[in-house]
Amino acid sequence: MTKNRDAAEETARAAMAAFEPLVRLFLDLGMSSPEAETLLRAVFVHETHRWIAERDSSTEVSLSKVSLLSGVHRNTVSEILSGKDGPQINYPREEWSQRAGRVLREWHYDQAYLAADGTPRVLAVRSKKASDTTFWTLCSTYAPSIWPATILEELVRVRAVKKTRDGTVAVLKTSYGGHNAKSAAIQEMGARARDLLGTLVHNLTAAHDAQRVVETMENVSVDVEFARVLRRMIRQRAQALTASVESELNSEIARSGRGADSKHRVRMGLTVFAFEGPAAAAENDGEAPRARPRSGRKRKTKAP
Repeated sequence: MTKNRDAAEETARAAMAAFEPLVRLFLDLGMSSPEAETLLRAVFVHETHRWIAERDSSTEVSLSKVSLLSGVHRNTVSEILSGKDGPQINYPREEWSQRAGRVLREWHYDQAYLAADGTPRVLAVRSKKASDTTFWTLCSTYAPSIWPATILEELVRVRAVKKTRDGTVAVLKTSYGGHNAKSAAIQEMGARARDLLGTLVHNLTAAHDAQRVVETMENVSVDVEFARVLRRMIRQRAQALTASVESELNSEIARSGRGADSKHRVRMGLTVFAFEGPAAAAENDGEAPRARPRSGRKRKTKAP
């Protein structure tokens, strides 16, 4: 029991590292933690169904089996799998939504806050008259647990609203979510992240001759000026590598074979990416940390 628990905790810690960049993206898009949790639950259910189908291809996958292995109630499993568009965020629970985003959304739909032409009214921040509709009353209605000044500060920060010279607040955007990441780019990010994680998970249990290549070289303390040189060099070498592999990957030999059905074909590819982050603390009494190689296999390195 202890070994299983330790393995689960190690997996959870690894998942935390993988989730951290996604949380930043979700925050930028105005997605709340409860909304992300509903999406994760839906993905978990769909992937459990797919995993059982691959494992037991001769039998039909039952909802009870998916519920048993995923830990999700059978009724919820049925609801999730009945959707035609795959895993989705569960939006009906408005109290789960990100509060600043909800206030902005309701500003566009609540008749009390709309002008005659159906557009969001310019609102006073607050008023002494309780009957007046203001930004304060809007927040009190749709985000009562959050101080309105905090919501206003956040909406101004993301340029969803603006404060006018006369002290009122006007809408600039229809949604909280940032536009730094476009839809197509997000889809590409998801595909590449799935490939990378799939390779790393595969290598955890695959035999040595079935391992997929993962080679990493890291220096935890690079001079910021020299980093510019390294970026150019890495980009040029990565482009040269992928160009050289592309000819073999799409060659006539690769396309030919015993058949066109999925049993005789596999999807293969190569992705090269560089990563950057905060520098690590210097080691060995102030000596700058040296570059160290890492790969899919643990590689021993000699002490400096």
